Amino acid sequence: MGLLPEGDKMKKYTAVFLIFLCGALYAYWIDAQQDARKKITAASVENKEIAPARPMGIFEKNLLARANRLYEQGKYEEAFLKYEELRDKYPDNPLAYYGMGSVWYAAGNFAMAIDRYNIAIKLEPNFAEAYYWLGNAYFKAGKKEDAVRAWKECLKIDPGNENAKEKLKALSR
Repeated sequence: MGLLPEGDKMKKYTAVFLIFLCGALYAYWIDAQQDARKKITAASVENKEIAPARPMGIFEKNLLARANRLYEQGKYEEAFLKYEELRDKYPDNPLAYYGMGSVWYAAGNFAMAIDRYNIAIKLEPNFAEAYYWLGNAYFKAGKKEDAVRAWKECLKIDPGNENAKEKLKALSR
């Protein structure tokens, strides 16, 4: 009897080892893919070349839902931290920046809200709600012409947005 098992036992050990090895390699590959995506996305954002939209995964959706729930409960600081966590893990997610913009807007920091809404729009150019709230932030910051442009852009994307229509109507009076 040697150090290694013989016959069927050897086949079982080999199969278990191969399964373990495949699992480890798959986990390594997933990590490498995520790291590469983060580096590419970060470089794209810095160079103003925004990565295309992609479907959200379950973890990403859950993190966004938690952040939104905190925001709706008026727990803005906690919500902001969750939106930041979402942004840090998924820098190409426009909803993270939109959420941070909403927190800044609620806090009355319209310059920061404008910045975050603009990033969300760069990541998702057809984000009608981001244009609407960008218009509101511009208006609150005293930049009426910019507000009008943002609300009009919102209506180009979503012609049925009654809120944007009302804002433009109110300004024309």
